[in-house]
This record gives sequence, structure tokens and C-alpha cells, in this order.
Amino acid sequence: MSEKLNRNCGYQGHEFGATYPDSVCFNGQLFHADDCDDRGNLFEPLEHIPCPECNHAAWLEYWRESIENEGTVAANKGLPKYSCRFIEAKLKYPQDRDCLIAMWQKGYDEMKSELLARKGYSPLAEHVEKSRLPRRAGSGCID
Repeated sequence: MSEKLNRNCGYQGHEFGATYPDSVCFNGQLFHADDCDDRGNLFEPLEHIPCPECNHAAWLEYWRESIENEGTVAANKGLPKYSCRFIEAKLKYPQDRDCLIAMWQKGYDEMKSELLARKGYSPLAEHVEKSRLPRRAGSGCID
């Protein structure tokens, strides 16, 4: 069982998969509301998930790897970059949209680069090849 907790910001959410609020905040961490003894005392969580309300920066960092992985999977499946779910989604924290999209796109871009590298494409090699092409006198255009 957890020791006496002294702070609750009031947050309740759906972080543990139930259709009803199944998470509560204590001391900036989310506890599983269903994980308690017969008197309602919450057990110490096995996984420490920061509270999105009172520990927001840590909460974003907690989800970073998972969100980047979503982008990686999308790129690996050949989905377009605009398939990012955060572009159109209704978000509880709309101010995070740009941050979430950037995380997703980082994973997407890294996988796209890796896939291209597997095919033997290198942006540097392409630049070197273009620099060897003849140029028209007085212009920056490649013939």
C-alpha cells in the first residue's frame, strides 16, 4: 500500500483503459483508481505516469517515445505525413498540438531517412552528384 499522500490536484482521467475515470493524481503522479484495498486505499503504482494537470512537462516527456514510435510506424507502413492523428484530433490540451505533431514527425522523418538509406539513397551523395553536372554559364540552373 502507498504511504500517506499529501497532494491531489483533482485530476481524474482514463489512462488505464477503462471507459470511466480510472486514474487519480496524488503528488503529481497518476494512481490506478481500481488498484486499491477493500477500504479504498490506493496501492503504490508499478508504473509512474506524471499527472497531465500538475506535472504537465513531465507528462509530455513521458509520452514522447510512444508518440515518436507512432510516427515511425506510420512511415514504415508508407502512410503520408499528414496522417498524424494530432493534426485534426480534439485534444484535452490543445496548446500541446504543435509539440505532439513535432514528436510524431520526428519519428516519421527518422524512419523515412532510414528507409531511404536502406535503398542506398543519401542526400549527401545526391548533392555531390548534382554538383558534378554541367551548369549553364551565368545561371545557377542545372542543364
